[in-house]
Amino acid sequence: MRGLILKDFLSLKKQILPMLLFFSVYFVISIMTENSSFLTGVIMIFCAMLPITALSFDDRAGFAKYALTMPISRNTLVIGKYVMALILMVVGGIFSLLVNALIGNMPFVESLFSVAVTMLIGSLMISISLPPIFKFGVEKGRFIMIGIVMIIGFLGGFTVMSVGNGNASMTIDDNGFSLGDKIDAFFSSNLSFLVILAVSAFIFLLSMGLSMSIYRKKEF
Repeated sequence: MRGLILKDFLSLKKQILPMLLFFSVYFVISIMTENSSFLTGVIMIFCAMLPITALSFDDRAGFAKYALTMPISRNTLVIGKYVMALILMVVGGIFSLLVNALIGNMPFVESLFSVAVTMLIGSLMISISLPPIFKFGVEKGRFIMIGIVMIIGFLGGFTVMSVGNGNASMTIDDNGFSLGDKIDAFFSSNLSFLVILAVSAFIFLLSMGLSMSIYRKKEF
């Protein structure tokens, strides 16, 4: 598996220069605004998209057909992409912490929590993206992924609007607390991080299991 992961990183080396130029622009903006939040978000989005880029290179080169002639299982090919995604998330998280320490004005604990939540969002993007891509290929899978994200976003927004009659802060319970207050309190607590971590890990493992099941049945 180490060879597969190394192969993926080597295939992405041509993307390094464009990425550095892109990050340089946002780095300068972050310095000027003294706010690194947007830059850390951009870093995580790129980390989530790079495994998909590696898969697109594999599709163009027909690597899967070649790999399956060697003693490499289909499960290993799938797991390699998820492990690569985790490595990118960790590296991106460490880099984001360094950027926050150099530019941002947030306390370290708050910065750590912010980066951790961003990493978890990136892992959710990976979890949603990879199964349809393994099923339908990169080109079709991307459109399906975008559709799924839009549906989830629409349903989430619709639910909040419905519960709060258009404004979550207007829904008051018997104790005088609004839904907005409860949401803020939840995300300000340590429990929120543990819950998000557990849910993200479950979805990540579920996604990996689904991708392995899809890939075992896929015909080339």
